[in-house]
Amino acid sequence: HRFTESTEGEFLSQLHETGWLYHIQRLLICSNKIADSLDLGDSCLVHCTDGWDRTPQCTATAMLLLDPFYRTIVGFSVLVEKEFCSFGHKFAERCGHQVQGETSYTSDAGVSGSDTEAQQSNTKLQPSPIFLQWMDVVFQLVRQFPRHFEFTTRLLEYLSEEVYACLHGTFLCNGEKERMFEGVRLGTASIWTDVVRAAAKERAGHSSLYFVNENYDSATAWEYISKQKGSGIQRISPNCSSKRLVFWESFYLRHDGDNYSIDFRDGPQQMTKKVSFNPEWERYFDRFVGDSCAARRRELPDMRRRLQNLCVGRPAVAVASASLGKGNSRICSHCRKNLGFFSSRGQCVRCGTTLCNNCAVCSDSESKMCLDCYKLCEWNTQ
Repeated sequence: HRFTESTEGEFLSQLHETGWLYHIQRLLICSNKIADSLDLGDSCLVHCTDGWDRTPQCTATAMLLLDPFYRTIVGFSVLVEKEFCSFGHKFAERCGHQVQGETSYTSDAGVSGSDTEAQQSNTKLQPSPIFLQWMDVVFQLVRQFPRHFEFTTRLLEYLSEEVYACLHGTFLCNGEKERMFEGVRLGTASIWTDVVRAAAKERAGHSSLYFVNENYDSATAWEYISKQKGSGIQRISPNCSSKRLVFWESFYLRHDGDNYSIDFRDGPQQMTKKVSFNPEWERYFDRFVGDSCAARRRELPDMRRRLQNLCVGRPAVAVASASLGKGNSRICSHCRKNLGFFSSRGQCVRCGTTLCNNCAVCSDSESKMCLDCYKLCEWNTQ
């Protein structure tokens, strides 16, 4: 929906016509009902049409309403990884990411295995701001319960920008299978590394408060996280009335010509001070982060082995691509770019496919390879 230059009244009318806040309200109502049922000991089955859009939105929000662990910075990263990344939210398609290359594994019936696969088969993509919409839902919760969340809305704004910026590998591809196939875990940095390090510096007073909420009640939260109270459940019940939902001004108008909102928001938060939380709370999360890093390091050899096994079956696909490339040398077999008569081109020394300059990778011997064969050679030497 495109907003036009208008008076304040017209802007509010246009905002209402988008139905954005209505959808935020419906997500909060649904999540609240799920949390109520779980709090009473009932089981819930949550499933939308496809399973990877509204489902993680509602389940993740319900967990925020029940478990104080997920209201911490570390816990929130676990929640996003669990309910969106590992569950299979289609970041590449929903966020409009473009990934160069071919995907050759067989996907499940009825489910597109890759955004590149969908592009090459001319299937209509379905971009939709599902993750951003959930960030807005969390924003409403942080605003209503400022002492229950360790993080500020700045973290939500940062994640909302990064999901489209693609500076980290966390939000790439359409699922865990594709991330494994493309070597994302091995070849890119995780956004949570930067977030956790930044938060640690802020708490220690080495940098200005940005992600960390100095008003967070860690002592009360620890009583529930450690299960001294409530069996780990600290229920918060948001007001879902449309009168209580607000437009996320600090994010949606961050590039607006009217700088009032930015000045108003930034003023009191640009300070450097040491923030002391409950000692047991701090020891628990320091140990949690350390154990998680150690576990990831132990996973690396197995991930390399799995990725190499995935590549074993690729030569057959490469041969098929080679026959296509040799039969029509004016088409790059990797990106399908039409090569003109005077266009520079090369040929992979391993599989023989025709390549444009953008898709050709030079090995140590300066021989040209396609990206797939180059990766295979690289992993075999590790």
